[in-house]
Amino acid sequence: MDESKDAFRELERFLEGLRGKNTVIVGLGNTLRGDDAAGILVAKLLTRKGLKKKVIVAGPHPELYIKRISELKPDIVIFIDAIDAGLAPGAITLSELPRGEFRRAPVTTHALPLSLIVEMLGVKSYILGIQVENTEFNAKITREVRKSCQRLAELIAEKLNASCDC
Repeated sequence: MDESKDAFRELERFLEGLRGKNTVIVGLGNTLRGDDAAGILVAKLLTRKGLKKKVIVAGPHPELYIKRISELKPDIVIFIDAIDAGLAPGAITLSELPRGEFRRAPVTTHALPLSLIVEMLGVKSYILGIQVENTEFNAKITREVRKSCQRLAELIAEKLNASCDC
């Protein structure tokens, strides 16, 4: 079976399990670096699909939105970001983000590691990663990554709109 289909089915089951929970989506990335803008694209698509009150387009600086995320009083936070995990372009992964594991600064494009942000928020958090193909400066989002972003936005909007007070 196709790994991509499996990952989307797993994500669909995960999202169905969020019914009744106050879920906040945070889109991360850099629009100047091609596929690194994937999280931002998904977040912007979600705002157009009726989830504006539940979505934050944080770009490359999620640390600037800690207060705003906290004010939404989430049960769950899902950070959507570009990743390079050696997968096929546009492939997705979902992982729980650990809290309190920030003794050594990991390699990150963000000023603060996400684990530290998660610790500050004090809520269960996940990273929904989208495999990049090209992150060169001034590149555009590649076709496969764009398709994956659109598919993600459709799925998230369908599942979270059904259970949110947007």
